[in-house]
Amino acid sequence: MAKEAGWIEKVSYYIDKIARIFAVILTAILVVDVLIGVANRFIFHLALSWTEEIARYLFIWIIMIGAGIVLRLNGHIGLTFILKKLKKSKNWVILVTQIMMLFFFLTLVVYGIKLSMFILQRGQVSPASGMPLYLLFLSLPLGSSIMVIHLLSQMESTFRGFSNIKFEKEHKYK
Repeated sequence: MAKEAGWIEKVSYYIDKIARIFAVILTAILVVDVLIGVANRFIFHLALSWTEEIARYLFIWIIMIGAGIVLRLNGHIGLTFILKKLKKSKNWVILVTQIMMLFFFLTLVVYGIKLSMFILQRGQVSPASGMPLYLLFLSLPLGSSIMVIHLLSQMESTFRGFSNIKFEKEHKYK
């Protein structure tokens, strides 16, 4: 972290570390779950439907947590060729885009919580594993909250006039 980092950047940094650990744990559980499903199907000739269901739910959680991680890294797809052509108005375009994204993610947080609470009140469970379905739908507000925090950190940088969006990023996989 840079010396001039504000409090939201520090929060974003630690949330990112926690999200990465959580994503690794979920991925490890997913791998074990899929191995159990494959072993039971091909070695023991038993089809366990709950392993497929749990794998699907874990994958959704990994996607939602991973989207926040990638947002912090500016790894989502973008039209950077337009921003490269802009000189003085680049930060304004970035800021307007970030504000639109912020409203979208906040909407996902609010309605994700409402949806999760609705499903919790109805007591819905998944058919094969019997897991309460509100646990699945909590991935939406949690993942969106992570994205809100990272986006606020990026907006702080944009307000300061030194956008942290890199256009000429060198990748190791070239």
